[in-house]
Amino acid sequence: MFLPGITFFVENPFSQTRHVTRHLKECAFAFQQAMECIISKKTDMAQPFKEDVFRLRKEIQRLECDGVFSFRFFKRLTIRPTLCYRYIRAHARIALHMEQVLEWVLVREDPVEDPLETELFLLADAAGETVEELEKLSLSAGRWLQKKNAKNKKNVIAAAEVILDKTDNAQVIARRTKRKILEGSVSAVSMAHLMELAGLIERIADDSDEIARIVFFVINNS
Repeated sequence: MFLPGITFFVENPFSQTRHVTRHLKECAFAFQQAMECIISKKTDMAQPFKEDVFRLRKEIQRLECDGVFSFRFFKRLTIRPTLCYRYIRAHARIALHMEQVLEWVLVREDPVEDPLETELFLLADAAGETVEELEKLSLSAGRWLQKKNAKNKKNVIAAAEVILDKTDNAQVIARRTKRKILEGSVSAVSMAHLMELAGLIERIADDSDEIARIVFFVINNS
């Protein structure tokens, strides 16, 4: 199904990506707010934010199914189909991971005690920060595609490097969190639950990292 303004989007796919990254930015905010409520043991207050994450994830899925993310949008770029597919799916997975994290943590009956409580909040916040930067990346990449000069290329690389730096920070926190889970005195079931939770949060940052690296590749090979 073709959307209004299709000609423009065929010419500049990164401009269309902005519609999705804007939803992801809103999703990251709702996700961080929900995690803050959960960590503060205010699970009832977390429900509206969880519903926002679910709604935004469905909207991103609708955009994807409507053809917003389609190979035809990348005709001006020398992207292999497999790389294009990875770029497309990484955006969709981010919202899905956020939804899974909230579902996973809300089914937990036993409270998470400090220092793990603080570590999980820091990890969720760090992962959310990587997502918040994706809109800036798509904006700068769109400008570069309109006018391929050294200044615009530098701006894209700078935006991607911010995401990579924030991903590195999230991965450091993730490793530290997992180590504290293993060193804790929780039961085997609780340990498995917390390890899966930390892994899901880490995947949010990993997908942001993949998007940034794909853009790096495109910029340097176009």
